[in-house]
Amino acid sequence: MIHRKDIKTLHQNLDTKFFELLKNPQLPHILLNDVTSFQCLCKILSCFIYLSTAVFIMTPLILMANQYFHQIHPIKIMFVFPGVYPWKISPNGLYYKFHFIAESASILFASFVSGGIDCLFTLYIFQINGHLRDISYRITHTNDKTNHKKMIRECILQHEMLMQCRDILEQTFGPIILFTMLVNTMNLCTQMFEFSQVSTEKSAINFFYEIKSFLHR
Repeated sequence: MIHRKDIKTLHQNLDTKFFELLKNPQLPHILLNDVTSFQCLCKILSCFIYLSTAVFIMTPLILMANQYFHQIHPIKIMFVFPGVYPWKISPNGLYYKFHFIAESASILFASFVSGGIDCLFTLYIFQINGHLRDISYRITHTNDKTNHKKMIRECILQHEMLMQCRDILEQTFGPIILFTMLVNTMNLCTQMFEFSQVSTEKSAINFFYEIKSFLHR
């Protein structure tokens, strides 16, 4: 919400003008040369994020069901996010259901936002790359019939627009990337310490949390 106007300007400059470039019959095969790689990258990233989210949510339920079927009493309560609360929570109580639904909803929203931001950033980089290819193509394919002054002026204006988009990307996504790197660093250090303090069985459980944190970088 803070950079809403900047993102709107970025989208208008890149997305709208990128589709205008595609109308030129000579440019689609140049602009979309690596689109398959970007598309596969986004699909793989999204699949891993959503798969890890499902594993993250289902792991506590599976482990608690395993305790129930093996008649282990009292059943050890497990949450989506490991934590301790000052009030008493029973496995089938209302408090546990509320906590589990709230934590599951929060991790789902975080997964959707994280995956969307990563894919959107990749899309903007791809479109900037396409504009640079258009500039390169226009400069290297000049002839006697081309209005050189007009073409150079348009390329300069297009390059200035790309520099503006670069600044917006840096201002908008830079703090997000920096914050993510710092949080993941602290998270990895904390979980490595937890791995060294727990048994082999509990380490397998924590392994799922490690995968989830890694995919949300």
